[in-house]
Amino acid sequence: MTVLGFLMTEIEHDEQINASPTQASALGSAVFVGMWLGLTGFGMLADVKGRRTSYLVSMVIVLVFGLASSFSPSYAVLVFFRMIVGIGVGGAGVAITLFSEFLPAEQRGAWSIYIEAFWTVGTLMGAGIAWCVFFLASPF
Repeated sequence: MTVLGFLMTEIEHDEQINASPTQASALGSAVFVGMWLGLTGFGMLADVKGRRTSYLVSMVIVLVFGLASSFSPSYAVLVFFRMIVGIGVGGAGVAITLFSEFLPAEQRGAWSIYIEAFWTVGTLMGAGIAWCVFFLASPF
């Protein structure tokens, strides 16, 4: 999600996509709409097919459509692909539930804090990588 901020700035300057600031903001909204759909859908899928299956399907969606986003030929296709990525990201919460089910009740609180700390580290690393790519590859 942090990388989305870098992406929105970049698509405003991309000659092929040439998005306005309003369109760049709409891209972020599309991702959040996708997450809302994914949270609902993957929660129900987890109840029916199991949390592991639900989580794996969500991560495959993120992988496939995240990669497809990098080859988007137009703004509309990019928004569509990012919305589908948002659906997959919405399913990521299933992993925390799955993880906590395997922990003894007295350790769930501590381990929940640990997993959130690693999430924060991952977010910072993603932002750092995006910053490096943006500034090293950008002609500005």
